[in-house]
Amino acid sequence: MYVCRFFQLLSPFVHTLAARPVRRRRGLWRAEIVEALESRVVPAALTVTPVGNLVTTESGGQAQFSVVLDSQPTATVTVPIKSLNLKEGTVSVKQLVFTTANWSSPQTFTVKGVEDTLVDGDKSYQVSLGKLKSKDKAYKALPIKTETLTNIDNDVPGIQVTAGNNLQTTEGGGKATFTVRLATKPTANVVIPLQSSNPLEGTVTSSLTFTALNWNKAQTVTITGVNDSQIDGPQTYQVTFQPAQSSDSAYNGKTATPVSVTNTDNDVAGVSITPKTGLSVNEGASKDVSFKLTAQPTSDVTVTFITTVGDGQATSSVSSLTFTPANWNVAQNVTITGVTLDGIDGNNPFTFTVDTTSDDPLFNALPTQTVTVTINDTEAPAPNYDGIYTGTYTGHITILGISTSKSGDIAVTVDGNSFNMTEPFVKSGTLAGDGSINLSDSTSGITFVGNTVQNQDGSVDVSGTWTYSKSGVHGNGTWSIHRAPLAT
Repeated sequence: MYVCRFFQLLSPFVHTLAARPVRRRRGLWRAEIVEALESRVVPAALTVTPVGNLVTTESGGQAQFSVVLDSQPTATVTVPIKSLNLKEGTVSVKQLVFTTANWSSPQTFTVKGVEDTLVDGDKSYQVSLGKLKSKDKAYKALPIKTETLTNIDNDVPGIQVTAGNNLQTTEGGGKATFTVRLATKPTANVVIPLQSSNPLEGTVTSSLTFTALNWNKAQTVTITGVNDSQIDGPQTYQVTFQPAQSSDSAYNGKTATPVSVTNTDNDVAGVSITPKTGLSVNEGASKDVSFKLTAQPTSDVTVTFITTVGDGQATSSVSSLTFTPANWNVAQNVTITGVTLDGIDGNNPFTFTVDTTSDDPLFNALPTQTVTVTINDTEAPAPNYDGIYTGTYTGHITILGISTSKSGDIAVTVDGNSFNMTEPFVKSGTLAGDGSINLSDSTSGITFVGNTVQNQDGSVDVSGTWTYSKSGVHGNGTWSIHRAPLAT
């Protein structure tokens, strides 16, 4: 560089000498000196220096190059820069420009690796510098330079599983899910078979299929809990990945780490009773109470019945039932029969308790349950219709062919077999032993007939029809009255 600078300083002097006539006899040497001084001491050249290793990576790793001219050009020099394989690497600039002023200052460009999602190994590729563009013929004539790099493959074939912590299914059919995708793009379809390590606790999607189009889209795997009827607490099992099936050798036979799942138990030791309350049995009649266990025991379970209220009001067909591990969920019945007692004793409660014994500690001495039954007295008390009744009547009265509505209140007093109406007329009639009523008066033209009903609570209802006929006036309708239970 210093030599070049020296000749640059001598250049005006050289041109002055060259302008003078050259004499053959004195100075052939003078022309030769001028030609030598004007020629380049350092030839035109381009120096490319790698900064570090000639390696890029698919994850974006970079390589850098420094470029400088070896000698001062007589005109601007443009250096085109291009990657010869854009699928493996790209360059940071398309060109570098050197002038007569900055030709000796190094300029840099960067090559960046490109991701391709394929398992293709490390790939060699080139970056081109040239053809140079310049009016300086010496630089324009320089040949194209290429630099060779290697792009390091970061694609590792694999099955990527994304699962949450503490995946749980339930024996009631509760579900859990996780997702699966491939780590890289396959060259052929990849089928991943899935299995449950314990199908008695949970079932799973049978298989997943990935293609070159959907390899990077997560697919959902669903696990469903299975009911087993045993009191076994929470059970852990796994979803296992069987070897993948594919003509892509990178994926054929690939597996993934099993996913752990817990199936929550829903079985509780107990005795189911239907019904426990609300059962009503008449004296002399029978009804069943049904029993079965709520879960499968490991040993026989004896269910014992003990009467605590209403002893003598009812009987049970058996004093105990036995359930085995085989028939635990088959209903067994106990028949409750109401005992017919003499006399009017009303409705009475009947209560018995249910206890258990078993060699299975979960079923032995379960909390005592109580079953309540009402025994209905079927002997009705002798009728007593005495008392004051009130109610209403409705109907129509026809006078000279014109019909009008007729209604009003009724008040009646019963004393023995005497039926005395005080409203709407003051009349007396009879109450027969069967409860039928007849109040008829031909003089007034009014007739009331009806029947009585004595209710379970001791109240009495009376209803019937009425007619009226006198002096060309006719009428008919219905009536009803009620008496509250007598005070005891």
